[in-house]
Amino acid sequence: MGSYKVYIRGGQAPEPGKEIVLEVMDEDTFEKYWAKVLVSPLPDDLPDGETLWLQEEGKYAPRKEPWVIKIIERIESVIGVMDLGASGVSCPSGPMKMVEKEDKEVRVKEQQAGIGKMKGGMLKALLDKDKKGGN
Repeated sequence: MGSYKVYIRGGQAPEPGKEIVLEVMDEDTFEKYWAKVLVSPLPDDLPDGETLWLQEEGKYAPRKEPWVIKIIERIESVIGVMDLGASGVSCPSGPMKMVEKEDKEVRVKEQQAGIGKMKGGMLKALLDKDKKGGN
């Protein structure tokens, strides 16, 4: 039997008894992935469920009382998943729901690699940026 963790925002827990999509972390392997799940604060609601710890973002320790989680399906790609945003459950961007149609264009902002990922190319990148007139 495994143990999982879900990060929550603003103290709002996931909605019990409904199929939802959350980013979960396997506490045995520390692997994070998106999954379609059922959750409950009551172990009797999901007798074949596993331990779920809810931890508020920015807090050091999870809540004192664990919930239970049943992973229905692991989601390998979050394409076709839409952010509902308002209630702030899960990490990094809130609760998720499956989208029936995939007719929306997704735009991703390109980010410059952080210093740790640049390894030996940091000086070259800074010089190139300076030549382009960057700060």
